[in-house]
Amino acid sequence: MENVIYADSIAELVDVLLPGHAEADAASQLVSRVEMLEVIASQRQALILADEGIDGFNEDELNIMLATKGEPLDIDAWNPATPLLVLATNYAPYTDVSLPAGTVICLDPRTELTFIAALQALGTGELFVSA
Repeated sequence: MENVIYADSIAELVDVLLPGHAEADAASQLVSRVEMLEVIASQRQALILADEGIDGFNEDELNIMLATKGEPLDIDAWNPATPLLVLATNYAPYTDVSLPAGTVICLDPRTELTFIAALQALGTGELFVSA
């Protein structure tokens, strides 16, 4: 099913996706973007794993892939070829935890624009800009 959202600005687009976003203070706006990306990234990670199958992963790798996206992972590197989805706000410079090296896709909800870019990276939509 395709939905088309017309908006005159990135802020307006985000407000359609997250009703009330425009009226909220900056901290609440960030929280709402983070929470939405946590859910979508978790769902997308599960779909990636379902497509790949579990046979090529050990138990620790499976647990890492299926861990909540709301917390930083305590790993130095992600070695499997299958991408690991993480939220930028769980890692430096936002926290003291370093981003794992390897096949990691870092999704950034920090701004409205990076939030939309993260949604695009997850395959949840496409942004077209009219000239």
